[in-house]
Amino acid sequence: MALVRGGHDGNVTGSRRAKFTPAAFVFFCKAACAGFACRYALRMSNFAYRFGDCVIDPATRVLRRAGRIVSLPPNAFDCIAYLIEHRDRAVGRDELIAAVWGKADVDDAQLAHVVRKARRAIGDNGTEQSAIHTLPRFGFRWAREVELRSVAAGEVPPAAPAFTAPAAEAKAALPWQRIRRPGVWVPLCVSAILLVVGYLWHGHRTEPAVQDVDSALSATKAGDAIAVLPVDTGTITGSEWAWLRLGLMDLISTRLRDAGLVVVTSSNVVALLRDKSSSASAMDELRSATGARYLIAPSLAKSSSGWVARLSWGENGQFTNEVEAHAKDAPSAAIAVTERVLDQLDRRRKRGAGSPTDLPATELFQRAEAAALVGDFSQARRLLTSAPSELRDSPELLLNLARVELRGGDFESASQRFAELEKRISAENDPALRARALIGLGTAKFRLRHFDEVEPLMTEALVLLTADDASTDVGEAFLRRGSVHLFRSRIAEAAADFSRARIAFELAGDSLALARVDFNMGVLQDALGRTASSLPLYERAARQFDRFGAMPDLVIATSNQITTHLDLMQPAEALRVVGLAGTRFEKLDAPHLRHLFKWQHARALLGNGRVTEARVLLDELVGGIDPQTEAVALSRARAVQAQMALDADAHESAAALALDVVRGPPGSVDETTRTLTWLIATRALRALGRNSEAAEESRQFRAWAGSTAKVFGDETFERLAQLGEAEQARAEKKYAQAVRLYEDVLAWSIRSAPPARMAEVAGSYLDFLLDQGNIERATAIAGQLGPWAESDFRCAQLRARLYRALGQTDAWQTALVQVRRLAGERPVPTSVAAAL
Repeated sequence: MALVRGGHDGNVTGSRRAKFTPAAFVFFCKAACAGFACRYALRMSNFAYRFGDCVIDPATRVLRRAGRIVSLPPNAFDCIAYLIEHRDRAVGRDELIAAVWGKADVDDAQLAHVVRKARRAIGDNGTEQSAIHTLPRFGFRWAREVELRSVAAGEVPPAAPAFTAPAAEAKAALPWQRIRRPGVWVPLCVSAILLVVGYLWHGHRTEPAVQDVDSALSATKAGDAIAVLPVDTGTITGSEWAWLRLGLMDLISTRLRDAGLVVVTSSNVVALLRDKSSSASAMDELRSATGARYLIAPSLAKSSSGWVARLSWGENGQFTNEVEAHAKDAPSAAIAVTERVLDQLDRRRKRGAGSPTDLPATELFQRAEAAALVGDFSQARRLLTSAPSELRDSPELLLNLARVELRGGDFESASQRFAELEKRISAENDPALRARALIGLGTAKFRLRHFDEVEPLMTEALVLLTADDASTDVGEAFLRRGSVHLFRSRIAEAAADFSRARIAFELAGDSLALARVDFNMGVLQDALGRTASSLPLYERAARQFDRFGAMPDLVIATSNQITTHLDLMQPAEALRVVGLAGTRFEKLDAPHLRHLFKWQHARALLGNGRVTEARVLLDELVGGIDPQTEAVALSRARAVQAQMALDADAHESAAALALDVVRGPPGSVDETTRTLTWLIATRALRALGRNSEAAEESRQFRAWAGSTAKVFGDETFERLAQLGEAEQARAEKKYAQAVRLYEDVLAWSIRSAPPARMAEVAGSYLDFLLDQGNIERATAIAGQLGPWAESDFRCAQLRARLYRALGQTDAWQTALVQVRRLAGERPVPTSVAAAL
């Protein structure tokens, strides 16, 4: 586990597949067969159910509410019927899926969508849950009283019931429990066989096939992507028209995207062309970075009667087609000329009228978007807040204003505005706008680290949207929810969401967002213990961030590359990454990012033995951090200072620094830093002879680590606390207990931890074994560290110490040369360097 590593801030319950077991298979088949039998028998029955003002007739598959027929999807009808039939008990999520869909690969978003439709059809909702009650982490239960009525064939059930039956009695009278017709079981058996085949096919895939997704995306994107260039405004001058260049570019892009085309997002185009002309090389860079096959070059001019808009377009940078349109205003001209391109492409899906329906609002929003695209969020905010009174309180303006504040980094204000918008907009009136408000609110909460609030917001948004829509909104919702899953160590759910985010961003033409997916997939690989596999993903993401000039993203990707190299015990490579970044991040108007990189720079210097430079950097860092706003960054810097003090045998200073970090209030220290620093504290206390204090700290450490491991689903915390316990048992001469603990945590480190963590465990155990004279076991453990003895100072020391203990003079002397070469300013311990 890295000292610090996290999902991207830049961002559903995914498909949840159970592990295939015989018991699960039997259960699933039973539920599916029950569902098929239920539907067949319902059609054959002469019974209808009444609850409240609703009557549901299974035979005719008709639901009436207040005497009127309610139209609803078949699976929503089956959901209601199945829950009513089993109203005497709770119905598990998997059982309901099997009964209604008859297949296993149905995710929580699909189920929630159907349950929501079922509730809406019967006048229920997710807040009151008067009929369909959600049981968290299990499933659902029917909660309303039901009246059962016998109905003659073809007869509409009367409003008043003939009799009321208790749930248990009514269930006993249901006809499908008395089915004797052999023909019923033929389709049931065939369906069960098909279900088995499908379930086996899905069930054996325990991990997501990311490479398969990549291949599919390449096929989807090929020949379809379009990039719209900034509008050439020619001789049109004056500040009042400055917005046309980017505002109309975004308007044209949006119109093309609404017609179902894959269009590179405007922010991507602006980022790539920010400092470049419209030269052929710039166009080549744009196509290379985004994968766009077609380029559209808009231009705008004034005429005696209004405005003339032209679009030149073609493949591979060759503008072989041109269309133009005239209108009284610039936005209408841009829309009209875009419609002509769509006519040539014969793309009419989702198209609306040929001109904006609300011209003042369209122009205002595009003016604000033009400012936001170049990072002038203050101007965008001024435009929106000074809107005419008839627009100022519209939901669309509030959404645009909240998004500007979110993009500008004012997460608190954005959160408040999105929350206000979410309260005003119902799913019934405008589901798409509500979904965007929910996604914005969830994104702001994510940035504020209110992770528990993010998942339900994104899940509801995905229910309202179409999950396979070519929309950055869909991609953002999946990415954010996947990041929360990853934070909670729900690996399968995170992988599913990231894959879906990748598809949505690919279809939406957002290459920069795809780089963020790559980054998060790298973090996921780390969570799976595949540290080496994460590095190419971080590097690929960093290249794209650099290409787009996305400096905040690039800092985070670079930071994770440094951590990964240190985890792989490649300190020289970590310092190389620092060198490639140079001084680029020093001018960032984001202190927390500057401080993050400086902290990583200090760690890379330490890994290479450049202690003096690292100390200077850390002193500058600690002195420049505001403890009120960057408490986590301050604790990380002090943790490294504590380790440096311990390495230099400054035990008093090490203990004081480490305990100050460990005892920091919640929110001031990340869990990984607290874990590693607690180890430093107990080691320093024992070196000072304060064994009773060390024992108490070790006990508190283990208790905290156990509860933290349960919260995050990550045993690293508990295992490192176990290492501290082993070291404490050794100090108390409880050697048998120490061996048992060491062996247990060593087995975990070999199985699941990155090399640096394994070296931490193996080094401590090796010291103990050599002190005990157990050369045979020490030799076996030292061999585990052999691959890194040429690049890592600690591993080189352990190898040299083992050769010394074995009395292998020549081998020891050769190993000692390597130790000194890697030491830098670090002292070589006497136990390693003392003459034989």
